Amino acid sequence: MHSSLRPGTNVALVVVWGAVLLAGMRGLDGVLWPCVALGAALGAGGGLLQRRALGEAAKELVHARTTMEVRSALAGSRWGRWYFRGFWVGIAAILGGSVLLLRERFWAGAVVGYASLALVRDVLTLPCLWALQAEGGGSSSQVGVAKLSSLQMGPIRHARLSEEQIHRIRRLQQTFCEVDPTPFEKWVEDFRRDMHPDREIRIYEEMAQAFTAYCSTRGLTLEAKRDVFQVVLMRSGAPDAEVLAGLKLTTLTLEDAREILSLYRAPAIRVAPIGAVGGGRAGSPPRPRSFVQAMTASARRS
Repeated sequence: MHSSLRPGTNVALVVVWGAVLLAGMRGLDGVLWPCVALGAALGAGGGLLQRRALGEAAKELVHARTTMEVRSALAGSRWGRWYFRGFWVGIAAILGGSVLLLRERFWAGAVVGYASLALVRDVLTLPCLWALQAEGGGSSSQVGVAKLSSLQMGPIRHARLSEEQIHRIRRLQQTFCEVDPTPFEKWVEDFRRDMHPDREIRIYEEMAQAFTAYCSTRGLTLEAKRDVFQVVLMRSGAPDAEVLAGLKLTTLTLEDAREILSLYRAPAIRVAPIGAVGGGRAGSPPRPRSFVQAMTASARRS
């Protein structure tokens, strides 16, 4: 979680804003009270909006590593967008009010007005940051579909695959060979274990399309390509929100991950718990051994 979201950082900021406010009020007596009151009112509104935004974007915020990722996560929520709009309206109101009330000393009104806004806003959002920190501390690095330890390999279900299937698998192996060094023969064996190899091949073709579309236009390092593979692989078994919450990126950012996710358009096929892989139970068919093999290989490289 980014340092700007940590409660300790924001407690320190509350102390700073309080000190600025006290210093300004002591130096200029009570002439700044209107600016302080305006800032406090705007801070209360901003704090309430920010609380809602933090709750709405919590899954993405706990994995944000940069200021831009924090801003992007907040801007991606409805309440976050309202907060940003309100923030700039508030800044304009404080500046305008300071000029009208204090004229040549407007800068003093602007400083204490903003300090008042920030103080009230940050005090109101502190409980949400503690909750966010608790959620981040207990979050799993595994994709939300299933833990790798709960998956098992199914038996060989097909004596052989068709020539057309073999050809498609070879193309997939060639596409992913840099990030998944599994030999071609093992790829074929894994698909032979699938109850529905055609369906799984189509899923991997969707992954390959998104992987190629992203990588082909960028000069990515091997580590970056492994991040891309991790994103498309996890997306094949979980919706976007769960993928973003479970990623362990080494080079790319969450913003990059969102762009990759936008290239993957097929619905997620979830992984079943142990005992259900290839088991043919009623309901949604479980993901097969080939997925488990790729997930395990990806986890070992993380």
